[in-house]
Amino acid sequence: MLPNLLESIGELNPQLMRELKGRLKLRNVLIVVVVSIAVQFWRFESIYRRLSFNMCRADGSRYRADQCFGEWLFNDLLAISILILLVGGTFLLISDLCQEERRGTLNFIRLSPHSEKSIILGKMLGVPVLLYLLVIVAVPLHLWAGIAAAIPLGKILLVYTIIIASCILFYSAALLCSLIVCRRSRLMSWLGWLMPWLGSGAVLALSFVVLYPPWEFIDYPLAWLTLFHPFDPIFYLLQYNGHEYYAPNSFQGSFWSPELGWNWYYLPVGASSITFTGFVLLNYGLWSYWIGQGIKRCFRNSKATILSKRQSYLLMVCLELLILGLFVREEQRYNPHFYSEPDLFKHVYSASEQLFFASNWASEQLFYLAFLNAVLVFGLIAILSPSRQVLQDWGRYRREKFSDFRDFSKNTLVQDLIWGDKSPAVVAIAINIAIATIPLVIWSLFGPFNDQQKTQAFVNIALFFSLMMIYGTIAQLMLMMKTKKRVLLAIGTVVAAVFSTHVMLAMLGLKSDNHYILGLFGLFSTFPWANIENAAMKTLFLAFLGLWTFLALLNLQLIRQLRHVEESTSKCSQ
Repeated sequence: MLPNLLESIGELNPQLMRELKGRLKLRNVLIVVVVSIAVQFWRFESIYRRLSFNMCRADGSRYRADQCFGEWLFNDLLAISILILLVGGTFLLISDLCQEERRGTLNFIRLSPHSEKSIILGKMLGVPVLLYLLVIVAVPLHLWAGIAAAIPLGKILLVYTIIIASCILFYSAALLCSLIVCRRSRLMSWLGWLMPWLGSGAVLALSFVVLYPPWEFIDYPLAWLTLFHPFDPIFYLLQYNGHEYYAPNSFQGSFWSPELGWNWYYLPVGASSITFTGFVLLNYGLWSYWIGQGIKRCFRNSKATILSKRQSYLLMVCLELLILGLFVREEQRYNPHFYSEPDLFKHVYSASEQLFFASNWASEQLFYLAFLNAVLVFGLIAILSPSRQVLQDWGRYRREKFSDFRDFSKNTLVQDLIWGDKSPAVVAIAINIAIATIPLVIWSLFGPFNDQQKTQAFVNIALFFSLMMIYGTIAQLMLMMKTKKRVLLAIGTVVAAVFSTHVMLAMLGLKSDNHYILGLFGLFSTFPWANIENAAMKTLFLAFLGLWTFLALLNLQLIRQLRHVEESTSKCSQ
């Protein structure tokens, strides 16, 4: 029966059949089943013994040891299954792809007539198949424990849906990271054997941070980052919180009310299990889709950037719409005491004091929004910047096709810089930074700021745009150097430029302060905020003049290097 099943699978997905044939041996299957049953028995007996010595109040009025037993067993098996799937699956996928590269079989897979989607799907389903079997064997006991804990069957199925979606996201990210490392032979020789441990270790560290968070309080918009791991959404879905999002509260009870739940553009997505699960799946699906696009581009073409410029614009728009929706809240949520004593707050504090609290809250949100956008822009700089060889090919192509460089209107240079994947990424980075600044501008315009604070915010947004453009241009310049370690040199130079911003602030007389609204500029130096409140207009003008002059010089140097590359490639071809 099994050979017939594998044969039918092979007709649909040959890569999946190849993976299953190498792993579904009778010996391996028996070992996995025995290990799964042993782990279930161990947890069952351990929890049973613990209940023999501990009293558990389940519903606040009477003791229900059976319900507590089911809840503890359900949570234990759930946590173990998630760790096995995410940590173990990440390790196996990265290890398998690195082994394929070392053996040289990955190139044969690339040359196969099957689509990238079919090959990657075969890898994701076939490589961790023994882990899937290990977890599936525990599903009956897990379902029984959930029903014994009075958890609705529909909610349990939603939990399983979130786990499956998270596996797709983590496995896609693992495959993309492996492809990036595999296409760089020098990096592969250094990290090939270490990559599986690094990847699975990162997932394990993230799991423990979510399970045992170092914070007692996490503000609402940044809580979006916790949705990337399934532990937190499942805690929310089961109305059980190992830590609090908003304020100290009981570990169980009516903490998860619709008023305190997740909101997205004023929509109470956290008010019901269905809408919250849909929001989590939207987040997972969005990231999985774009990671899949990167895998599709990198799988067969090792020189291609992870995303095209057109895709980067769409990605930035999607992420900005998603992130901005989490920052939009009702006006009463500006109040830091809204969750504890909202009525007392309105009577004790005057209107001006309430506006002060609202301004401080909005300033913090502006900081968080700028931080997330900075991370996205730095990621896009790394994704979009082409290598030296790609720029050489682009320069030779343009030199052969457009011999008259002065005819600017006909040689479509602007379109090539905006849409062409092989052209320098400076213009594309500028467009993405402009997209990233739109939410900052919207927040500064409609937030509870006075005119002076709005002016400060707009000045800092302009500084943010200028600095990110400088970092992007520096990265592209470093990648055009002839040295073999230009990637490491680009990373080191950008990091040094970010830290040196603080020195430039001191030279311009902009003192450090802790007020959030006083400078997005200081954020990207990784130092406290720049105080521009008392800075003279002359100082600000000199700051902008210096930044734009430096940016212009960097771009002139980039143009010179491009022309030098064009001339050298044309001489070599002759």
